[in-house]
Amino acid sequence: RFYLVVEEDNTPLWLVLTPCDASLEWTLRVEDLPEEASGGGSGDSEPFRAQQPESRRPASEELHSYRGNSMESYAVHSANSGLYILEVFSPERDTSFKVYASTASSPGVGDSYPQLPADSRLDVTWVGRSAVTLSWKSSWTTALSKDTAVRYCLLANRDHNVKSLCGAETKLGSGPVPPVPLARDLNPYDFAYLGFSTDLLPRAPPPPAVSHGPSRSDVFFTCLDDKTVYTVSELKPDTQYYFDVFAVNPRTNMSVSYIGTFVRTKSDGQAEKVTELKDGKVTELTVKPRGGDREGGGGGAGKNLRFRPVSSHQHVLFSFHTCQAANAIPLRVAIRRDGKLISSVSLPAGGLRHLRVRGRPKAVYTVRVSGNAAVAGTLRVSATSRPGKQPFPELPDDTRIKVFDRLRACNAVTVAWLCAPERQKYCLYKRPVGAAPKGGGGGGAAASPPLGACFGPESRKKSEKVLCKEFSSADPRRSVLAQTVRGLEPGRAYVLDVYAMAPGGEAARYQSRMVTTRSRC
Repeated sequence: RFYLVVEEDNTPLWLVLTPCDASLEWTLRVEDLPEEASGGGSGDSEPFRAQQPESRRPASEELHSYRGNSMESYAVHSANSGLYILEVFSPERDTSFKVYASTASSPGVGDSYPQLPADSRLDVTWVGRSAVTLSWKSSWTTALSKDTAVRYCLLANRDHNVKSLCGAETKLGSGPVPPVPLARDLNPYDFAYLGFSTDLLPRAPPPPAVSHGPSRSDVFFTCLDDKTVYTVSELKPDTQYYFDVFAVNPRTNMSVSYIGTFVRTKSDGQAEKVTELKDGKVTELTVKPRGGDREGGGGGAGKNLRFRPVSSHQHVLFSFHTCQAANAIPLRVAIRRDGKLISSVSLPAGGLRHLRVRGRPKAVYTVRVSGNAAVAGTLRVSATSRPGKQPFPELPDDTRIKVFDRLRACNAVTVAWLCAPERQKYCLYKRPVGAAPKGGGGGGAAASPPLGACFGPESRKKSEKVLCKEFSSADPRRSVLAQTVRGLEPGRAYVLDVYAMAPGGEAARYQSRMVTTRSRC
């Protein structure tokens, strides 16, 4: 049991309990403070172990309960005064856990625990016979606080996913789990602020030691500083491994866990199909959905591509044009040069992205495209070592279409869009809501068909064309095209599309924009 005294009403209270091995059951209750505990007195705090509830307990109120093996927290901005009692029970076996409590004015996770990104899943970007490459998004704590550089620790094992860093430390150890002092993980400030004696407070445990090899043959653990991509090597072929990553706040040594994943390494006789990319040519492929659920991951189905430049080169330009709807889950791409990972990024759904990598003589480039969604994703890819052979157009950073509301009339609207510095052709099309272009899905209020991002102007009706115009400008402030769309019906909604077209004929679409003409003029 833990006993926490809150002497004043409207006090913030934050409590976190982290199981280190087995599942736990815990309950938080509050009782009224005994009369002698509030008001008068010397003000000296009792030793922690001397704090015991009275034999006659006042009526208590249960505030929170939990059963499981994940980190769980209880937080309120204005807790009532009282004696807070935390009861913890292990229904399975002897185990250990960590407890943290604070009554600081702003006990947000950003102050002590690192903040996970919105998408806290691990991505499997490459799988081989004896190695697996993983990537993950950075903790928000690094972006929010320049003084806090979050470090990451990675665990790989063959048994199951682990949901806490102390669980990883338990996994690395051998023999029975040692008992953990009750006051562990309460830093001196919070410990004293709650009215407890700091005499029993142990020194804060040091950060996990960096390990480039497992203490057991089936466990691997290492800490990576601020890296968000890592390749685990020396794995066994045709073996399933579980991977977990933990973000650690180096100032407080407190950690949170990303959503773990698992994957089976390739077998010795398993030859994975590789598609060869030809210089300046477009290759279209379909990435199958990834198996498994959100927590599992299931191994990351994907495609492997290879590019061999035919001559010496300084750079290689890779272009990826994703065809799924804009609200789909992005695909993930990892590029290697002679086996070494040099780039790993997410591809925007329904968009075009260029990646330029530095070249080396006689280098061979491999590309791994993996999908996280529950549906297949279509992708068009090109690679070239000669800038003049790039088949896709360039797009500005902002691909929105702006509508001038003051110039919106019953039968016309005026729009504008940014252009790339290179000389390219831009085509503007209109479509009444309810009509769908060739190859697309249904109309209605949808701004674009599900796979419309890869359909160019050739799929549109002649009646939908507004204009096509070549344009270039070296001045970014003047790289804007504006156009008035006429001949529209009053009070009707239209979807407007802009296509940028490269000299080779490949097109990329801007973000679709829906606009409604005025019903009265």
